[in-house]
This record gives sequence, structure tokens and C-alpha cells, in this order.
Amino acid sequence: MHGVGMCDEWPLIAYPDRLVDGAFDAILEPGLTLCVEALVGEVGGDHMVKLEDQGVITDDGFETMSVYPWDEKRLFPNG
Repeated sequence: MHGVGMCDEWPLIAYPDRLVDGAFDAILEPGLTLCVEALVGEVGGDHMVKLEDQGVITDDGFETMSVYPWDEKRLFPNG
């Protein structure tokens, strides 16, 4: 997960295996816009896709701003 912007996309919330102690300390406050992303593919495979949604931190949690629908048949072809 990372911020939305023109430079460096801070704050970065790294995967646990990529954490650097103290490097990513941030307070997620209402109004902060973030990209939530996943790189999906077979481990060791040649093909993958990056899925990303944008959203904003609200007083009550998180509101997704992306408006395009996911085609679940393509995301989960085997059920």
C-alpha cells in the first residue's frame, strides 16, 4: 500500500518481509489517499498482473474510490 502523488508515493506500507525498522512510521489520518495493490501470479511463473485500487481514509475507516468492476471470472477462473 502506498500514497498517491507525483513523487515517491509516500507513505509506503511495506510487506512484512520488506520492512525497515522506523523507516515507514506514519499516521493514517482522514483525507489521506492510498493505493492498495497486489501483484498476482504463480510463484516462479512468467506472467503476473498488478491489481490496484485507490481509496481515502475516512473518519469511519476506508472508502474505495475506484469505480471499475472486477471480473471475478478472470480473477478466480477455477472457482
